[in-house]
Amino acid sequence: MREKYITIHLPVDLIIMDKFDANRRKLLALGG
Repeated sequence: MREKYITIHLPVDLIIMDKFDANRRKLLALGG
């Protein structure tokens, strides 16, 4: 059960981190 949850959850985490990174780059580009 736990392993299944991790395999489903990991890609979601990666997508969220990706969006976070894109937003931060946008802010840096605007600020810089």
